[in-house]
Amino acid sequence: MVNYLLQGEQTQLTPRVMKHAEAAMRIRIDETPFRDYPSEALVAGKICKYISHLPLIEGYTRGARKDSEERINSEIKDRVFRKRTLDQMLEQGLIDTCSDKGLVFRGLMIAQGIPVAYVETFHVSFLEEKDSKRYSFHGHVLGRVILSDNSVLVDPGKKSDCGVPEYYSDEIDLFGKKGYVVFREGFDSWDVGIRGYRDMHRLRDANLRMLSKKVDRLKVALFTES
Repeated sequence: MVNYLLQGEQTQLTPRVMKHAEAAMRIRIDETPFRDYPSEALVAGKICKYISHLPLIEGYTRGARKDSEERINSEIKDRVFRKRTLDQMLEQGLIDTCSDKGLVFRGLMIAQGIPVAYVETFHVSFLEEKDSKRYSFHGHVLGRVILSDNSVLVDPGKKSDCGVPEYYSDEIDLFGKKGYVVFREGFDSWDVGIRGYRDMHRLRDANLRMLSKKVDRLKVALFTES
């Protein structure tokens, strides 16, 4: 069994990372919605809140609407997407992507002594599209928080109305609600084999048969549960 407290090549717990981990625990949130959840949920809630306030990398515009803003965002993404370590992200600023948020989430959680796996998913539409464009993709990154007797999938970039991070009980739950299929999990993006856009397409194509069978199994599981 993998020890998901271990650091990955991208997720080294440097002094800068530890400083941010300490700051995240000082975040004040309404703890009432967390009373019925394991203690790890409150830590995850604070870290998700902290991530939402982290600065973006210089020049990047959140929710870009102008053509010029979108062009600059694309240029920045091409330069740094999946190429930086956690320490570099915290030093330079994030880009508004699930992979950056997922990496920060895992790093700050393991800094608190809570094991978390970095989970790479592909959307079912990305797997069924035969002629996808070279750089188009549809996937998502989550964190699998390991609890004492089970685990939950947490989306670090989204929160429910009550402030609790959006979570899924298992892969079947995730597939049924969002259509995402877990491809791999590991210590970070590099650990699962993704260092850029091309890797996402290469791995999709190389594993398409396996992933398609997995989609079929998930559909059967959903039908059985309903």
